[in-house]
Order: sequence, then structure tokens, then C-alpha cells
Amino acid sequence: MTFSENLFFDLLRSGLWGKTPEMGALEVSDSDWKKVYKLSMEQTVAGLVTDGAALCPSGFVPRDMSMRLMSLLVSVERRNAVVNTTLSRVVSLFDEAGISVILVKGQAVAQCYIHPQGRMPGDIDLIVQPEQYESAKTALASISEKLESEDSDKMHFGAFIGDLEVELHGTVHTSLGNKVNDVLDYAQAELFRSGGCRAWECCGVQVRVPSIDFDALFIFAHLLQHFYCGGLGLRQLCDWARVLHTHCGRIDVPLLERRLSDMGLMTEWKAFVAFLVKYLALPPDEAPLYEPRYEAKADKLWGFMEKVGNFGKKRQRRDRRNDPYLIRKMESFFINSGDFFRHARIFPLDSIKFFWNYFITGTKTVIKGA
Repeated sequence: MTFSENLFFDLLRSGLWGKTPEMGALEVSDSDWKKVYKLSMEQTVAGLVTDGAALCPSGFVPRDMSMRLMSLLVSVERRNAVVNTTLSRVVSLFDEAGISVILVKGQAVAQCYIHPQGRMPGDIDLIVQPEQYESAKTALASISEKLESEDSDKMHFGAFIGDLEVELHGTVHTSLGNKVNDVLDYAQAELFRSGGCRAWECCGVQVRVPSIDFDALFIFAHLLQHFYCGGLGLRQLCDWARVLHTHCGRIDVPLLERRLSDMGLMTEWKAFVAFLVKYLALPPDEAPLYEPRYEAKADKLWGFMEKVGNFGKKRQRRDRRNDPYLIRKMESFFINSGDFFRHARIFPLDSIKFFWNYFITGTKTVIKGA
């Protein structure tokens, strides 16, 4: 890695775990600081880098860089306040309608951070029981200002409240095949049984959040979906690391191992867990099923993430929303196909298998939407 990348990860790890940076006594050029800022934006971890910078010796971070980071952090905190207010409103709406919803990722995971309000927020993702999906759509649409196109196969429906998207999921399916989705279906069903989920109070409203065992597995499956289909960033890896750290000792590792085996994702799990240990300093004893030999794959994982940025935004050079439907799908296909072939250097057999699943699923979507 370059000097600026090493500095970036040093500050990121400091913000992630609340420890003093190791490189705080070195001289850093203005160009390196600019690269650190650029990486923190591309990977959507500027809040964590700011927290890390705050732990540096006085004068180490240039004043202008410190001001830029602090200004960004203030805007992130304000955005989190908006997301939390909207979340409490939406959950109250569903409660009144007798619809059980569970918050996944996002603000639920943020509670695992030292500074939850500093995590850069995204959309609000809610899962519902498949039999309540249609009534949940109706309820959400009644308070929304704009509706997104629906993926009926995955029971996925998005709606905007202001500029914030709320996504409903009747399933948590991926594009990685039936073996993966069958296990996720069973894990999702468990959440809606008595005692299957936890609760978090948001703005005075009790919000249901997943069980610890579901979170450990689902967050990984979700980031793997982005790795293979679209682009993966460090924010999702930081989320996963904080979940594993916060709930260390309470994760049912034998259950996790069985589920990963059934899904056929054991190699990917061990490679990404090794990344958490090598790059993000997650303690090995907090990394379930960790094996040091998989750290050899970590550098290739970072090479991809550095290239594409969080959710692949680094390579989106223009707005494609106004392009014809088929053109957009073809562009996505060629980009994602390149990723699959690139990933074959890390996961040779699975990349071929998952590419075929992606091709079949994508073809069906194009035929239906054309």
C-alpha cells in the first residue's frame, strides 16, 4: 500500500476502535492528506476517519483538513437525525396498521459503533413477512412522495419520504442462487417467531432489529452481493466488524458454520473475515472461523474496493437514469461481468457459479421489464 493508504487505514482503525493512531508522529504532505480525504469520501467512512483524526496529537492534522472533516461530520450527524426521525415515523405507521417490520442494516448497525451519529447513513431498509408485503406497500405509499419501480420477484419496494428512500423487503434474497436464498429465507422466518428479534428505542419508538445470529450472517451475505454485483466499499466491512466485535461471545458459531456450509460461502466468509483482521484490526478471537492463511486474499479484496468505491460509485462517471432501460441493463451487465472475471482470481469456482446465477436472474429481469 502507499503511504497515504496506510495513513488512511490508520485513522480509520482509530475511529473504528477508539485507539490512538500509530502514525501520529510522522510528517504528512498536503497531497497525502488530500488522498486520505478522497479515500474517506469514496469509501463512505469520513465519520470514522474524523473520529480517528480527533485522537491524533495536537497539530498533526492540518487545520484546513481538520475543518473539512469536522464540517462533514456535522452534516453526517444532521443527516442521521433526519433518518432517525423518519424511521420512528414509519415504524409507528406500521405499528398502527398491525404490520410487523424489522429494521436491517443502517441505523440498527450504527448502534454498534462508538459514535453512532458519525456513521454515514444510507436508506432505511425494513423487512416484513411475505404475507404482509402487499399491505405494507399500501401503508408506505400513503405517506410517500415518490415511488420506485418494484422488483416483485424479490418482493422489493422503494418509496421516498423527502429525499430519503425507505425500502421494503418481503424477502432478503440475493442474486447468488437458491442455496444462499433458502438459508436466508429460513433465517428471516425465525425473526418473526416469538422472541426472534431484539428492540432498539429510536426517538421514543420501539424499533425491532434482527437477532445477533441473523445480523452476523445477513450483513455478510449483503456485502457479498455487492462484491459480486455492483461494488463493495469499506463502510459495509466496518459495519460487519463492529457487529462481530459488539456481539462477540453471543454469536452461535456452530449454527453460523452450518449455515455458511449450506450456502456454499465458507471460502468467502474466511477471506473477508481475514480482511477484517488484517486491514481493520478486528481481534482474531472476535472473528468467527478466522484462519490466518486466508489473509493472502485480503490484498486482492482491497484492490477491488479501492478501484470501485462504496457501491461502485467511484466508476459512475455520468448519470445513467435517463438512458433507455435496455441500455442501462447492458451497461450494468458488462461492468458486473468484468467484476466476476476479476473475482475469479480470488474465488475461482464460486465466481463462475455466481456469474451464471447472475446471468439467469438478470435475463429474466430484462425480459420482464422490456
